[in-house]
Amino acid sequence: MPQAERSRRRLAWILAVPVLATAVWLGVHLLTSPQPQPHQEPGKTEPPAAEALSVSIRLIPGPDAAFLLELRLFSRHAVNVVGKRKRGHAVDESRQPVSMDVDRSMWKEKIRFQVRKKDAARFEPLFGELELVRASQEKKAVFGPTTRHQALYRLPGGLASGDRLRAVLTTVHGQWISNTMTILQPSAKGREEILSLLRYWLLLQDYQRLGKAADKLIALHPQESDGYWYKGLALEKSGQAQQALSYYLKTKELYEKSRLEQSWQEPPVLLWQRIRDLEKQVGKSP
Repeated sequence: MPQAERSRRRLAWILAVPVLATAVWLGVHLLTSPQPQPHQEPGKTEPPAAEALSVSIRLIPGPDAAFLLELRLFSRHAVNVVGKRKRGHAVDESRQPVSMDVDRSMWKEKIRFQVRKKDAARFEPLFGELELVRASQEKKAVFGPTTRHQALYRLPGGLASGDRLRAVLTTVHGQWISNTMTILQPSAKGREEILSLLRYWLLLQDYQRLGKAADKLIALHPQESDGYWYKGLALEKSGQAQQALSYYLKTKELYEKSRLEQSWQEPPVLLWQRIRDLEKQVGKSP
């Protein structure tokens, strides 16, 4: 090999060594250096995984084609944990309950409702603001195995039978879409119609109308326990403990006679608790 060629290759190698050394150093530095963490404001929690929460809605019909909408937020993972424990299956105990910051603005501004008209092909924003009747007031919602946070809305007019409704919650944590409910005007009469009104007035905490509706159910079905249960609730919430206790005891008597599945959603354990509490309260009265 000519001397000039050997000199040129030697020079090229000398010049390449620093470049290769620098590249190796940068690679090692990137692999061993701590990675920068995303910016997080003080006091803010890490957002939960979007799949961790569920949004559910249900419609409660009232008088004159009025509807209430009950919206619930809960953790699907937490609910699954309860089911697995009951069945004796292994559970991932390392996962912590999901928590997120909530306030009244979340229920009014971050939850949007969509409607799909009877003959429409897709959902559109629901025009007309839903009145927020009541909502969970916790500053931080923690979604554990038995925890549900809920809000109650009054639907605006203009919705027709057959329209489909859903809720969409959008926050920095993610987006959740609820189940779909169809607007159906109540067709049941008599007992079922009164039971629907009882649930409606109970959710609105209108205990005067709740008591009147309970009286109608008692008159229609005096040997069933449901009317007495709701009448007891109305009286207790109105501050009439002694009268409420008598209706609760009548409810217990009829329930124990029938031992059939009751139409109310509250389990009988609540009835026993109300009786115990009122017996203590009435016993202390002069």
